[in-house]
Amino acid sequence: MPKASVPLMCPCCASSLNPAGREPLRCAVCGQDYSIIDGVRVLLAERVQLPAQKKRQAMWFDGEADTEWEIDRPHGAPAFHRWLIDEKFRRSVSGLNGLPSMSVLTVCGGSGMDAEMLVHTGANVVSVDISLGAAYRAVERARRHDVAITAIVADAEQLPFADRSFDLVYVHDGLHHLEHPEVGLSEMVRVARRAVSINEPADAALTRVAVRAGAAEDIEEAGN
Repeated sequence: MPKASVPLMCPCCASSLNPAGREPLRCAVCGQDYSIIDGVRVLLAERVQLPAQKKRQAMWFDGEADTEWEIDRPHGAPAFHRWLIDEKFRRSVSGLNGLPSMSVLTVCGGSGMDAEMLVHTGANVVSVDISLGAAYRAVERARRHDVAITAIVADAEQLPFADRSFDLVYVHDGLHHLEHPEVGLSEMVRVARRAVSINEPADAALTRVAVRAGAAEDIEEAGN
């Protein structure tokens, strides 16, 4: 669960949620229930039918084939791969002051790699992803590597947090998974108090070379 200082919001009707008390957590305004499944809070507006694209994304990442790699990376990665990840992360936070004391939300957080790296800076991190399987892997990463990550299932286009809930909202290779990335970006800005860090694949010459060489994909198997 997020710490008490992180105000939860019902993604179905945008009313405040009080996480204290019995389960399931119920919105006092619209009556929507939100349960904890195997230790993971699921804050999806279940009364609103998920579009087919979101269902495909969730199912794809629920069934991630290389579970161990997703839980452990960049631990054990080849040196150059690890350097690339570390350097990208360094650049993504280089302009931020006071990161060790920040509350941070990672959007499209996947299996928690970025959340772990942010925790190591001293930040207090909540990771959200629409995939319950990804959230389970983030929980296992937290246990295996002894880092404090709160994993929540949520829709990046309907973040279940009040305005200005987090000092920093962070996304790494996540917005391109969304059918409407501009909506996800708007939500990130809404819940951010101080800064937003966006790190996405670029349509650059090196990327096009990698696609032609078969080292990268123009359209991922997940349907992006």
